[in-house]
Amino acid sequence: MPQFPILIGHSMGGLIVQKILEKNHVSKAVLLASVPPHGVFRITLELLIRHPIRFLKVLLTLSLFPIVEDTKLGSELFFSESLDKQKAIQFASKTQDESFLAFLDMLIFSLPKSDQIQTPLLVLGGEKDRFFVPWEVKRTANTYQSEMDIFQGMGHNLMLDEGWEKVAERIHTYLNGSKIDLEKRKRNIRFQKKNSTKQKSVKLKNKSKKQKN
Repeated sequence: MPQFPILIGHSMGGLIVQKILEKNHVSKAVLLASVPPHGVFRITLELLIRHPIRFLKVLLTLSLFPIVEDTKLGSELFFSESLDKQKAIQFASKTQDESFLAFLDMLIFSLPKSDQIQTPLLVLGGEKDRFFVPWEVKRTANTYQSEMDIFQGMGHNLMLDEGWEKVAERIHTYLNGSKIDLEKRKRNIRFQKKNSTKQKSVKLKNKSKKQKN
C-alpha cells in the first residue's frame, strides 16, 4: 500500500479532490471529467441559453434538478450517442439533485487554488463531454502540468459510458506506475551501489599493484 492515500473524483467530486489537495498531500490523484480550476461559467452560460425555462426553475427553486429531471435531456448531457439509448435513459433516471450552494462554489465562490496543489495528477475527459469540453480538460492538465487523456467518443459519465473499460485501465496503469517507478528506483540504487563497490575494489587492487611495484 502507498504511504499516502489516492484520491479519485468525478465532476463535482473532482472539485472536492482539488480543494482537499490545497492543504493535504497524497501519493496520486485522478480527476475524471472534473470541474476545472476556472469553474463552471461556460457550461452555466450554455445551459442558460439553450434551456432558459429550466434554468429559471433552477433559480426559483435553488435546485439543480430541473436541468436533469427530463431523462432524455439528462441522458444527452451525461452520455455519448455510443451508449445504448435505453441504458442511457435508465442511468439518467437515477440522477438526483445536487447542492445549489455547491454550484455557487463551482461558479465563483470556492474555486481551487491551483498554485497550492503539488500532488501528481492524472486528468481524464471525454471527447463528447457536454459539461467540460476537451479544451477545458486540456486547460486543467496544463494548469497542473499533469498527465492527460481525452477518450474519443465518450461523454461526461466516463464510469458508465460505452468504453468505460478503457478509462478504468488507464487509471489502473497510472496508479500502478508508482509501484513500478519505486521498483525501478530500487533497482537503480542497487545497481549504483554495486558499481560503486566494484570501482572501489578496482581502485584498491590498482593501488596494491602500484605499491608492490
